[in-house]
Amino acid sequence: MDFELKLLPLARICSEKCDALLVLIPQDLSAGGDDPLSALAALALKAGDLEAKPGKLLSAYRTPGIAATRVVLAGVGDASPRNVRTAVNAAMANLKNGNTQRVVVSLAAMNNAQPEIVRAAVVACSEAAYVYSTTKSKVSPVKLQRVVIGVNELSVARPGFDKALALVKGIEFAKEWANRPRQPCDTHPAGGGGQGTGEIAQHQGGSSGPQGSRQTGHGVLHGRGPGYVGAPAFYRAAL
Repeated sequence: MDFELKLLPLARICSEKCDALLVLIPQDLSAGGDDPLSALAALALKAGDLEAKPGKLLSAYRTPGIAATRVVLAGVGDASPRNVRTAVNAAMANLKNGNTQRVVVSLAAMNNAQPEIVRAAVVACSEAAYVYSTTKSKVSPVKLQRVVIGVNELSVARPGFDKALALVKGIEFAKEWANRPRQPCDTHPAGGGGQGTGEIAQHQGGSSGPQGSRQTGHGVLHGRGPGYVGAPAFYRAAL
């Protein structure tokens, strides 16, 4: 899934074409906007159909004056990173199961969203849309391909966005390895010519083990057998 950071104030975001527009609504939302999106949020809050509490959602379809096919208003309370994650996770869990391919997540209702807010929104989108498929024979494809983060000030949001992209790559890499099936590991007596992927045999006495093995403080680590592809570099460094 690709991410993009884009300058999209509330007035401008109404003309942004996308499959779904997710707007995060804080509890201190400023009133007075004359664009269709601001009017929709203000009316929903006034009528009690939307609460600005974290995770509370209100959906609309083909709203007049808004180019997005679907509009989702999501409450974020005091707009803390934790509440932003809660709101984005709730909304994305709904959106990812439909035909949505391009989502715009608007932070424009929050005055100059700080880097930590942007980072929370990006990471939450990635986590909500993640599906493990590497070793599965049948996987339902995720149609969501692109997420645009809309903000009022690019210079303020950019540091958080860049850091979030790095975090997303690291988190997805860790999830891929954590979800892979475990490989078998057999143990044999020293000199048994271990055939496993990382066999450890107890070694008592003597100063050297079998050829192709090295001694450790607790035994002998034999050479890996066929099919061993190695662990990630950061994991090997920790061994």
